[in-house]
Amino acid sequence: MIPLTGVTAENPLLLALDCAAFHKTASILEKLKANNVVTVMIPPGCTSILQPLDTHVNKPFKDYLREFTEAYVEAKESEQGDDQNSWSISQKRIMVTHVVKAAWDKLCTEPSKVELVKRSFKDIGLNLACDGSEDHLLRIKGYQRNSLKVGDWTINDKEIEGYQSALLPEQLDGSFVFQADGDTRESPDYAGLTVAKLIDVFKARGIKGYSGKSKTYLVNILLTRDQELRADWTRIDEQTRLDAMDQHRHIEI
Repeated sequence: MIPLTGVTAENPLLLALDCAAFHKTASILEKLKANNVVTVMIPPGCTSILQPLDTHVNKPFKDYLREFTEAYVEAKESEQGDDQNSWSISQKRIMVTHVVKAAWDKLCTEPSKVELVKRSFKDIGLNLACDGSEDHLLRIKGYQRNSLKVGDWTINDKEIEGYQSALLPEQLDGSFVFQADGDTRESPDYAGLTVAKLIDVFKARGIKGYSGKSKTYLVNILLTRDQELRADWTRIDEQTRLDAMDQHRHIEI
């Protein structure tokens, strides 16, 4: 177990996770909260644009893996005269251990790659000022620079949590995009998703009837469901929202 050093209630740790079911169990969320870890869930279908490993790290790491694998194979074949195709499973496992370590070490020590990893958290918004003053630094694939605005999320945090809770169970995937200006909530850009990703959203939200349907049909259904949920939410008064948040605090979100 890796100890959490320097993490306190006043200085919590931010942990980004995808929406895999085992990441959202009540026991896991409670354990994280008890250790001053704040969790943020990456919505289904969004890891390619909101997960630092996917957006910045995986490609250079795989490039290093390829580089060190080729060097390792060449060295061993020259040294032992064995063709790689004749290697045993044990020999290949040993190679993997060596090249993964070498690739990881280079990724962690190459100055440009160290800066790349740091920048990845800023580009997708995980390490920006929470008051919205650095929103102009967002660099998310598919969106023009300066076109995204998160705003001061600390002001709306309880409102957002209550909104997610009140829409249980359909909105557990957190697929809504929340804005800072009042109660305005916009649906995600469903039209920008592939059919496969749209089906993932249907499954995550427990919506039936997606099999064999066209992309236009899937998009329209999601937009309609969002509109209905949004309308229901606007009819709930503030106290009911807070009560709903407390009532569903231990339910997976």
